[in-house]
Amino acid sequence: MVDKKKQIRMASGKGEYVTKVEFFQELKEIRNLVKDEYSQIKNDIKEVKKAVITPNQNKKEVKKEDTKIINLEVQKDKLIAQLSDGRELSIPIVWFKKWGVKGVKVDKLKNYEIWEGDEIYFPDIDEVLGIESFTKGFDADCE
Repeated sequence: MVDKKKQIRMASGKGEYVTKVEFFQELKEIRNLVKDEYSQIKNDIKEVKKAVITPNQNKKEVKKEDTKIINLEVQKDKLIAQLSDGRELSIPIVWFKKWGVKGVKVDKLKNYEIWEGDEIYFPDIDEVLGIESFTKGFDADCE
């Protein structure tokens, strides 16, 4: 006759023989742990989804208080602003001319100051570019 106690081995790796009751109690505990972890993962995913910027949110107006310019890269044909929320937005340099700013050359744009993260001042052309120029695009005004 086969000992029923020896028919079931724990899957937990303990390697010991247990009764069916003990086995199913252990199984229930494992299921509850997995269920708790699953709930935590679902909550974590919800939090991440709240933090992610969707394409529709990018179309909304970004408030100055929420996002700041932390760095600017001047390339031969565009300005790239690195924002505090992790985005990198660029605008073409030709927009200065369309805004009515004359004599804009890349060399003159390499001299700049970031004012409190809200504006970029270019002393060589005496122009101020607001964060809205990057977040709203061409419709934003150059001061």
